[in-house]
Amino acid sequence: MVPQKETPKVYPVSAVTKAIADQTGLTQAQIKTTLDAFFEFTKKVVGEGDKVRILDFGTFQNKHRDEQSGRNPRTGEIITVPALDRLSFRSTHKY
Repeated sequence: MVPQKETPKVYPVSAVTKAIADQTGLTQAQIKTTLDAFFEFTKKVVGEGDKVRILDFGTFQNKHRDEQSGRNPRTGEIITVPALDRLSFRSTHKY
């Protein structure tokens, strides 16, 4: 029998802000404002086609997938899957 991997935990923003606030002494509101500003900046920069690289952490960048044909698994009908741009993160750490 092959052992199954554990399902990773999902941490809501409130848990992240609380953990950072406990460690830094800042308020959760200050942490949330900072995180929101960081993510808005990252979306803007990546949306313009650039990358956000944070040394010893990772890189945020755009991943593009061209339009392609696919098949509806229920009906077997051939469909067109539209092109897709999405925000991607690649860690520089190996776990």
